[in-house]
Amino acid sequence: ILGRQMRACSANRDAARLCGINAKNVVTFSFMLSAAIGALGGCIVCPITYVQYDSGTQLAIKGFTVAILGGLYLSPEAAAAALARARLFENFAASAATATLAAAGHALEDHVYIVDPMGEWMMRAPADPDPARLKRDLDRLLRASAGWDRPGR
Repeated sequence: ILGRQMRACSANRDAARLCGINAKNVVTFSFMLSAAIGALGGCIVCPITYVQYDSGTQLAIKGFTVAILGGLYLSPEAAAAALARARLFENFAASAATATLAAAGHALEDHVYIVDPMGEWMMRAPADPDPARLKRDLDRLLRASAGWDRPGR
């Protein structure tokens, strides 16, 4: 029965009030229900997407851009503006992604890094190193680091 009351209030609040429905309580309940659904959705999505306090800013900017270009009403112009904006930014994102790629062999994933307990970068090796060469390099590194605590080294 509450759903019918909500529909009646959304269609014509005065007519619903004349039928004995407390429109103020129904509107308050609908806002509380929407807030609870939004909170539940946030609790479900937050651990998956690493939501931050300002993560909706980009979506808001996109929405306002489409609203300004196409108008505030549902119309073919608004749909065309949304599609044009999506196509424009899709092309821009694709070109920006290819322009910022690291050269082959220079990406972080292309190497194995040896780091000391203090966080200092000690050595870099290819992602698929030759085990004999890596062992030899590690032996040299450990021998050299054994004398680093002496003065003058």
